[in-house]
Formats: sequence, C-alpha cells, structure tokens
Amino acid sequence: MKSLSELGFSSWVDAQKNAQYSCVFLQFKTERLDLDALEKSVQAVVDGMDVFGMVINKEGFLCKRHDGSLSIILDFDAFEYGCFEAEQTVQHENVRYCSNALLSDSVFLVFKCFKGLDDDYYYISFLANMAVINPLNLYDFIFKVAEAYEATLPDASLESFGNSMLKIQTDRVTLGSEKVEELSDFPMPSLPWNLYNHQEGRVRNICWSLSHDKYRLIKQMTASNAVSTSDFFRTVFFVAVALYTGENEFRINLPFFKLNDVDPEGHQKYVENFYIQAVEVFFDKSLKENIDCLSSGNRLYGSNTLSGLELLRELARYTGAQEIAPLVYTDLLSVGVLFGGAIKNSFGKLNCAMSRGANVAIDIQVAELTDGIYFNWDINEDLIKLEMVKPLSNIFQRLLDFYIDNPVFFLYSLKEIPAKYYFEEQISCHQEALKGNGLLCVAGQQLSEEELQLLLERILERKVKLFSILGNEQRLRLLVEFYEGESVSVHEIQNILASHFLGQLKLEQIFLVSAQEFEDFSKKEIFSNEEELSRGAIETEQGCGHSEIAFIIALIFSKALGKSVNASTMADTDFFVMGGNSLLATTVVIEINKYFLFTQIGIADLFRLRSITEISNYLYAQNPELALRTANALISLLE
Repeated sequence: MKSLSELGFSSWVDAQKNAQYSCVFLQFKTERLDLDALEKSVQAVVDGMDVFGMVINKEGFLCKRHDGSLSIILDFDAFEYGCFEAEQTVQHENVRYCSNALLSDSVFLVFKCFKGLDDDYYYISFLANMAVINPLNLYDFIFKVAEAYEATLPDASLESFGNSMLKIQTDRVTLGSEKVEELSDFPMPSLPWNLYNHQEGRVRNICWSLSHDKYRLIKQMTASNAVSTSDFFRTVFFVAVALYTGENEFRINLPFFKLNDVDPEGHQKYVENFYIQAVEVFFDKSLKENIDCLSSGNRLYGSNTLSGLELLRELARYTGAQEIAPLVYTDLLSVGVLFGGAIKNSFGKLNCAMSRGANVAIDIQVAELTDGIYFNWDINEDLIKLEMVKPLSNIFQRLLDFYIDNPVFFLYSLKEIPAKYYFEEQISCHQEALKGNGLLCVAGQQLSEEELQLLLERILERKVKLFSILGNEQRLRLLVEFYEGESVSVHEIQNILASHFLGQLKLEQIFLVSAQEFEDFSKKEIFSNEEELSRGAIETEQGCGHSEIAFIIALIFSKALGKSVNASTMADTDFFVMGGNSLLATTVVIEINKYFLFTQIGIADLFRLRSITEISNYLYAQNPELALRTANALISLLE
C-alpha cells in the first residue's frame, strides 16, 4: 500500500465530494501514423509502469489490483468521421474528457486515437487523473511512448516510475505565526469568482503563442538587465492582474513539479507542490525593480517540506475563513522545449491542452514549444466566466508586446507605460460610441430596445415589456408576465438575469403581473400608471431591524463603490443600481467574509441578496448572536 502525494490526496478527497478528479488533457495531431506500431509501443510502456496495476482504495491509498485488470483505458482508432463537420467534433472532445466521466479510483489514464477524415492524419489524446499522475508523469509517459514508437520498440527494459507518485516522507515544518499574519495581508485577487460552486466543471481555454523571434528579443532584453525570462513573464502577468483589478497586493498559486533523484529501488521520485506568492506591485518603480523585488523570495511561502495545502490550512486557522488559491500560474520554461524531439517526430504538434484542478478557477501555463512560447489559460466557467477573464488576458498580451517593441521602458516607471497598452474601458467606449444612435449598451452589447426585449424574453422564457430605461446606463425597469398559480418571484427573475449578464445589467425595478394584466398595459399606460403599478408590485420584505449590521454593510458598500452609502436612506437600493459591478461585488463578498466569520457569502449570494437590508437579514438569520456581536465590535472600533 502506498500513499498518494499531498496534492494527489487532495484531488482524491475532492473527487469523493464532487465526483470529479483533477485532470490534465493533451491532444496531438499527426499526419502519419502506423497504428500497429503505436499500439505495441503504448503496451510496452504500460507494461513497464507499476502504477497501472494499482487502484485507489476507500481510504485514499494506492493498492495492487488482484483481478489482473489495468487502470488505463486504451482505445485505438475509436472514431471514424464521414464528413468534415463531424470531424470538427474532435476539437471539442477535450471538454467531454475534462468532465472526468471516464476517470475514477480505478482509471488513471485514458489514451485514445482518433482517425481524421481520411487516413492521412490522426488525433492522439491523453487524459490523466492527477490524483496519481502529475503533469511530469504524463510527459514522461508520452515521451517513453514516442521513443518506443520511433525506435520500433527498444530492446532495453523501460524504466518504471511506479513509485514516482509516492509521497515524499519528510518532517513537516510549521509556518511561523508572524509569517501567517504577513501572508493574510495578501488576499486572492478581486475577480468575479463563484468559488463555492461545485457543479460539473465546464473548462474552456484561451491560448496564444510568442514566436521564436519575439522570444529572442525578450531573452536579449532580460539578459542585458540580469533577470531571467521566467521572472520577466511572471512579473508582467502580476502587473496585468494589478491593472485589471486595481489592487497592487494579492496572492498567486505557483505550482512546481520536479525530479527529486531516485529512491533506493531506482524509481524516479517527483516532488509536486506549490508555493504561495504574495505579490506587491509598485507602480512608481520600473519593471526591472519589480522583478528584483518579487524574485528575492522574501514573500514566497512554502517549500519542499511545507505543503502548499498545509500552508493554506494554517492560514485558514489564522483568519477563521476558508482560504484557497484559485488563480494558478504554472511556469514550465525551466523544463526546456516541451513535446519536441521524439514526441514531435512521432505525434506531430500539440493540438490542444486543458487541465482542471480542485478549487482552481484559472490555470495559466507558460511553456516553450518547438514553434515558440505557448500560453494556455484554462478557465473553469463554473467558478469564473470566460468573458470576465478575456480582458486580463488581453492586458497581459499588450504588455508583453509593449516591452518587446519598447525595451528601453524596462527601466522606466510602470506609470509611464501608455494607457493604450494595458487597458481600454471597452464598455465605456461602447457607451460613448452608441450615444445618439438609438441603441442601448447592455453588458457591452449594442442592442435596440426591441432586440433587448427579445433577448430578455428568451432568457426568462416569458413575455417581457421594457419601460423607464434610464439614459444609456444599462438601468431599466421590467414588466414580466406570470400565470395564476405559477411559483415565481422577483428574486428569481433578478438571479436569472444577474447570472446571465454577470451583474452588468442594472435592474432598478421588476414588476410581476398576471397574463391578463400584462396584455392590458401599453407602454404609455405603464408610464402614466407607474406609481400605481409600483404599489402593486411584488416586493421583498422591507425594512431591517438590525441597524448595527446594516451600518457595517453600508460601510463595506461605501468602500467598494468609493462613495458614501447611507444605511437608512439606501437600505433597499440594489447594489448594482448604486453603481456596483461584478468586480466590485467580489470586493464586497471578500470584506463581508473577512469580518463575519460564521458564514460564507459568495458572488452568487450577492446577486441574489443585492441590498443592505437583504444582506443584513441574511447574516442575522445565519447566527443572530454572532452577527450582532460582530457588528457592535466593529462599530466600537470605529468609535
């Protein structure tokens, strides 16, 4: 019986709760392939790997299988496509794979070979269960298969890495309390997370490459300034995060996988762990100075002997709240050129790559391939929407291009970078461009009033009428049809629209009326009878008897919005009507969870609760005594 690694065991625990394993998916496209030789090569490598004769037992340990079966699925030439359109579905197989439908306690690797439209090319896919096989293990497997395939099976016995996933037995160290306190000052970046959603993850990705020519310019620039290319890419990314979130202090998950010599039996042992990087970006300093500060290691937490997971657990004990690191930056440049040599010769170029880990919303990988530097961003859309990540990716790319084109700015203050290179307020630009043309800007989309109405009807699956659209500010009031006996509420409508538009559509009021009343109201009548209609609107519980809690929530709103929010006069005003958006909502959620430790509010909860009154009532209902005690304690500190 063998132990899983710390990260592997965490993946196994998460899979027991959510029926999902952390995984990595790779797909290659090759123009030539000898299926018989490939099958023999794969089988030879599998036979040399002890791990494929094992299973994870109910206690989370690796045990030998006694039925003679293997923990790998081998599927050669499983699909043939009769037309080009059908073949394109291959490009989306990664999504299906990453749903982990095929991975389990007894399936560690899935190997599939897909035939293209004709016999001239194939797709080769690998899906690995990261509870057992980390990315380096998978790379090792692919490399061995490629070598065996290229050599038409070597005579020498293949090196086993059956023990490579053994947990490194070392004395664990405790992070000093002063270090934990120091790390607690660096929260996760304020992005529009939905981190406590444990549904089946839909992974999508953003990927692009830097050519060898551009990479050569970067290496010249970094060498002349005595910094590494890895530190350059990582620091530019940190600057991009700071620009996008408006925060210069935050934390990032930095994984590492490396060979740690061999065990007494001659098996390779890989260390898999992650550091927590406490990032502070100085805009009054140059990129060179920021790199020097970040590469010093003073704020890099973790080591070979202190698990990153243990570090987060210690931090959680200190803060009294759940602590995770949902933003991951994986630097693979030190490994050298990936998927070159025998792999490229045998399997062609990497076609796509995708991964998903427990509590990981964004996983960024930077690696050198044969055709340049490859950037792959895996986005778990159940935890954060792709559209909210794209601007961050754009800022990162623009900054890289800026320094490549303007290397002299390497020594200039970050404040001197022209704004056009790092961020453009796209929605604001849309709004300016749309003024006076009769169109509305809704969540960055140009829509006529009629188009917006049809869109809302399609989303809500019921008839809708628009009225009192306030300027071009994405604020509107809705009349929504419902049928007698139907169970529907204003909050349900709000939640559906907030989820679809990510809080960017500001709903001032929603009125639910019967089907008959709906047909009787013209737009003119709605305007003239607005006051009467408001009195008949279905409304939520008004008023808040917990003024102390409401006062604190108002302060949190004020801090996030950058303006005064009155707890009395604005108690029932929608946060998004006040000027809030999904990014500011993240700030509110973090602040609430920071002070009210007995509960855990997520972004989805703020979309649902939306006002000071409703949040206060919610906190009070969770734990009346602690909620009031916390609020009064905070008020006394202010006094």
